[in-house]
Amino acid sequence: MGASGYVTVQHDNGTPYLLTGGYSGNTVEPENTEELKAYLPADEPYVIRISRHLTGEGEIEVNSDKTLIGTNDTAHIQGMMVSIADVRNVIIRNVTFSKVVTMDAMELNGARNIWIDRCEFFTDRDHD
Repeated sequence: MGASGYVTVQHDNGTPYLLTGGYSGNTVEPENTEELKAYLPADEPYVIRISRHLTGEGEIEVNSDKTLIGTNDTAHIQGMMVSIADVRNVIIRNVTFSKVVTMDAMELNGARNIWIDRCEFFTDRDHD
C-alpha cells in the first residue's frame, strides 16, 4: 500500500519536515470502538483505516505517528472526543465526528505537524 497522504511542512527552524502519519507502521482496520481506542494511543506507528460507524463515550488520545483514514462514507466516530496533545506527525482524513456532548469533538493542544483533511464535525442541539 502506498502512502495514504503526506505533506511537507516547514519545521520551526526552517528545515522541511515530511509529515507521513503512521506510514512506517502496520495498517489496521478496527472492528469496534475498543480496538480503535487501543490503536490510536499506542506507541507504534499505525495507519488506521475505518469503514464503520463507531460509537462510544469519553476521550480517545492520539499518539504520534498515526494516520486515521476513513475508507468510505460510513467512517464515523460518534460521542468520543479525539485528543491530540503534545504529539506530532498525525494525519486524519475522511472521517465524520459527531455528537460529543460534554466536550469538543477534537482537541489540539501543543501538537505539531498535524494534517486534518476532508473531515466533517457536527452535533445536535437536543442531547438525550
